[in-house]
Amino acid sequence: MLRAGYTTTKYDRQTIEIHDYVAEEMFEILAGEAVPIYLDRQAAALLSEAR
Repeated sequence: MLRAGYTTTKYDRQTIEIHDYVAEEMFEILAGEAVPIYLDRQAAALLSEAR
């Protein structure tokens, strides 16, 4: 059963619950053009590929 304030997503063939706030932040980063300063080179490359 899904808890209030959470949504489900598929990750590595598993369904997991993530808080709505986290999902919103993930979407904003993915939909944006800025690269967060805390990402290392490999993470920035993966973000670019996902966009």
